[in-house]
Amino acid sequence: MEGNIEDDEMANSNSPVSHEDENSDPEEDKLSLILREIRELQEDNKEQLGEIKRDIGKINSRVDDTERRLVTAEARVQGAEDVLAEVVKQHEQLKLKVCDLEGRSRRDNVRIYGIPEGEEGSPTPDVTLFVERLLRENLGFPADKELLMERAHRALAPRPPAGSQPRSIIVKFRSYRAKDEVLRAAWQRKGFTWKGSKINLDHDYAPDVLAKRKEYAEIRRILKANNIRFQTLFPARLKVFLKDETKIYDSVEDASSALADLGLPVTRVTPPESLLAKLQRYTWTPAPRRKTGYKEKLQEFRRDTTGNRST
Repeated sequence: MEGNIEDDEMANSNSPVSHEDENSDPEEDKLSLILREIRELQEDNKEQLGEIKRDIGKINSRVDDTERRLVTAEARVQGAEDVLAEVVKQHEQLKLKVCDLEGRSRRDNVRIYGIPEGEEGSPTPDVTLFVERLLRENLGFPADKELLMERAHRALAPRPPAGSQPRSIIVKFRSYRAKDEVLRAAWQRKGFTWKGSKINLDHDYAPDVLAKRKEYAEIRRILKANNIRFQTLFPARLKVFLKDETKIYDSVEDASSALADLGLPVTRVTPPESLLAKLQRYTWTPAPRRKTGYKEKLQEFRRDTTGNRST
């Protein structure tokens, strides 16, 4: 009887099931809880990563679309700038042609400067008759010399206030030879004085040519002050007679720079920026094409479902 009891106690003490049940159940519970939480976290992460991937895919799609539209816009802007540059070139060429045509239409005209306002008579003056008498009396043309004047009138501008520079008188001749004869006679006398006013005659230049010739005003004044002979050539060039040589300058920029180098107190003139130069300065520069991004690079190392790396 005692032997059986001892055998039972030894059997109970050596039973692994009862010993492990008492010691391992709490650990298994903890492990099970941890595994469950890890699985839940994995599911949450998987869901969140899926949303992030979808968002990144949408962003990538929008970026790709934006890049395509930008490339198209750059091409259109570049094309528009090329067309505009060609239009500007043609515009400059047409301006030169119009200026030339306008000059040719004025080639038989003479402008008379310095005649005070109202001297031609009033209220309905015969300006042509007044100018013919003025030129005959002061340029020495005989009475039987026909001057071939077609018409004459004051410059088409508002009458200036008293004391201001009077408007010029424009005279149209029937032929260029008649006009040239009158003009040469006036230049030989270096103009003339009439009723206390200095009268000068010159060609009737187109407005653009006249504006360019006026740009030499300061240079001409300084040359006169230094007793240096000069001529203003057509259309807007300056011929200067220096001591040792004669120089011809095609622009006021060239003339001002060269004369300043000679020690004359001439202000150097900087040429204004042309429309074409401005356009070229602001020309659109297309951005360089986008290099391979992270998405394309990572695609090379993407692992497929079979565990092989895609190529």
